[in-house]
Amino acid sequence: MELLTQIVGETRISAEHDAAGEVIRLCAYLPLALRIVAARITARPHTTLAELAAELAVEHDRLNVLDTDDPSASVRTVFSWSYCGLTDETARLFRLLALHPGPEVSVPAAAALVGLSPEQTCRQLSNLTKAHLIEQIGKNRYHFHDLLRCYAQELLTDNDMKNVDAAKDQSQAEHRVLAWYLHSADAADRILTPHRAYRAPLDPVPPGCVPQVFADNHEALHWSEIELTNLVEATRRASDTGQHDIAWKLPAVLWSLCYLGPHSTDWISLLELALPAVRQTGERSGEGWILYSLGLAHRDQRQLNQSIGYFQNAVALWRSIGYHWGEAAALHKLGDTYARQQQWDEAIDLLQQSLAISQELGERWGSGYVLKSLGDIYGKIHQYDNALRRLHEALPIFRDTHPDWRGMGGVLSSLGDIYRCQQRHNDAIEFYRQALAASREVGHRYAEAQTLHHLGETQCEAGQIDAACQSLHEALDIFEKIDGPRAEEIKNRLRSLEA
Repeated sequence: MELLTQIVGETRISAEHDAAGEVIRLCAYLPLALRIVAARITARPHTTLAELAAELAVEHDRLNVLDTDDPSASVRTVFSWSYCGLTDETARLFRLLALHPGPEVSVPAAAALVGLSPEQTCRQLSNLTKAHLIEQIGKNRYHFHDLLRCYAQELLTDNDMKNVDAAKDQSQAEHRVLAWYLHSADAADRILTPHRAYRAPLDPVPPGCVPQVFADNHEALHWSEIELTNLVEATRRASDTGQHDIAWKLPAVLWSLCYLGPHSTDWISLLELALPAVRQTGERSGEGWILYSLGLAHRDQRQLNQSIGYFQNAVALWRSIGYHWGEAAALHKLGDTYARQQQWDEAIDLLQQSLAISQELGERWGSGYVLKSLGDIYGKIHQYDNALRRLHEALPIFRDTHPDWRGMGGVLSSLGDIYRCQQRHNDAIEFYRQALAASREVGHRYAEAQTLHHLGETQCEAGQIDAACQSLHEALDIFEKIDGPRAEEIKNRLRSLEA
């Protein structure tokens, strides 16, 4: 900023301080690039910094904006000094990194891109870091600045035009890295939701691609969270390049992360790419899954009429091809959505249909979730005995299923709700504490926050004000971190309690 101010003058910088900061960022904080831009600003007194930032923001034109008549003072020339000092193998990695879909790349993802071992790739990434062409931002993670990505993309395009083998290499590299994200996300999903019956059928892993493996829930969830941006961008890239199979399967395998975590908005945008992609492939059961997932995602955003439409389409499609597990799952969520509209009779009827199909299929896991939903509805219409009966039928299913901590946590929390409605506060508090332990076991942050909220309110009703404040503070801390919907409500409640 000081350098830009010295050349351009404080008046123009002060008038557009934010735009100046954006220009600096888009120049990769490079003094040479900034000097070139500063010269352009002073030569064009009627061009605003915001307008120049907009020119720079057009990625393919950015290096042209930074070009000069003097080749020795060109950003391309400066980059070429570093690039020309690389070995052939490291130069190939630099070019191929332009194909990586997201802003950060891990060593295993880069290894898939170049089709080499992680050890070989790590050495080459280290060479690129020493040449200041990429930046290491954490253990086994690297950042590729947009300006350098533009330069790598130009090299890639030039290479592609001159050499048929290079074009084939680049196409294979892009497919490998997208396949790596798909198979790695599928491995994470299988850890996070091991009992789910529907799985998108994946093609074999391409040669040179070794997907991530995970030891437990926490490892799978951590990887999914830190790779979410890359997974979103990988889906967009697959859609843009006509790789329809990957474009619909990636959103399908991101189910556990997006539906069960705080990412439903991202998920809707991905599923809207997935629907035309899966229709291109003619994969009917997959189309049903995408419709079903769109129903879930819109329901999370409280867009209930849209949600109902998607669930009804999923029911009809799966029923038409005889896929009864899918039909039961969609009937279940359709019933849940009618319950949110307080259409109790319709909801119970749909859930009973779903339960009958699940039990006929011997699908205990699905039956457990439907029983949990029925228990919730009976609780809301004050049929507490029916509610408790259904919930206590569901609980052993999840305890026996290896166990299913997520399902168990939901049932335990619902039991807490029913006992709280009956003013059996000690029973409610005990079930909420068990539900809390289950949510923490799988890292389900939203469920943890929701349970803490209910626990705090129950402790307050029981006269345990200090304990209530502690539970509500913990709930607030999580809701604020995940941008949950109840943060403001809990803040107001804490103010009144602490007053």
